[in-house]
Amino acid sequence: MNRDSQRFPLTLGRTLDPGLPAHRALLALMAGAFLIVLVAFWGLGQSGAASALDALRLSAVVFFAWALGREIDPDHNASAFMAVPIAMAGLLLLRSPDFLLLLWVLLLCRLTNRSVGRVSAWGDDVALGLLAAALVWRGYGAVGWVFAATLALDGILRPPRKVHLAGAVLVASAMVPLWVLHRPALPPPDAAAILGNGWLWAVIAVAILSFPGALRSIRVVSVGDSDNQPLSGVRVACAQLLVTASALLAVCLDGTHMIGILGPLWAAIAGTIIVRTFASLRSRFRANRSRPS
Repeated sequence: MNRDSQRFPLTLGRTLDPGLPAHRALLALMAGAFLIVLVAFWGLGQSGAASALDALRLSAVVFFAWALGREIDPDHNASAFMAVPIAMAGLLLLRSPDFLLLLWVLLLCRLTNRSVGRVSAWGDDVALGLLAAALVWRGYGAVGWVFAATLALDGILRPPRKVHLAGAVLVASAMVPLWVLHRPALPPPDAAAILGNGWLWAVIAVAILSFPGALRSIRVVSVGDSDNQPLSGVRVACAQLLVTASALLAVCLDGTHMIGILGPLWAAIAGTIIVRTFASLRSRFRANRSRPS
């Protein structure tokens, strides 16, 4: 076992460093969103406690959209910031996200791409397993299967953590009785009507459009937090493909209401598509200009 995973029972956490311009910008966005919503809703006659809760909700949406964008596309800060306005618009149009589920997805992405520069520790595995069990019990039926697939992937990709292969078998085995004893609750009868099939086709289109960019992530140049070593391009690509496919699975398996619940994740995927498309067009434009006439 890796020495770091023995020394640190939790390794998947990442800190916000105010010394970094991108992190300062995020903190400013979160603070600005909080204050604007707090003052606006309070001024409209809502109670102070309810206004503060709505303000905190928007700040959390900003954070998770940004953080998921950084994990999906670590080479482009712009992807994370592009996800923020998309997620904020999604909060106005759709239901509030489930932040516990988004936290679980964020940690799962880090486990796969190893952006922290270390393999996941035993404490991370236990925490992710307990979170997965709680989320499945709450009705998110896709979570257990996604967790098993992620562990299997981490046990195969280089450098592999082979103990996760056994963990994948254990999780998949535990899912069978949990699925039988507690079938996930169906979405409310009007959930599909509220979202409409247009939203379903929209997220399917976003998922399909994200696949070429995910494959190009193999050429990633970013480094891990703790070791300053280049990230594995294969792992980064697999992390994006994994979360995108998992979000689609959740929508298909648990219902269209999952589109709103996973709103910041879809915003991060969409932001990545926009930034990567713009970067590709700019590169082509510069290449054409540099050619001799």
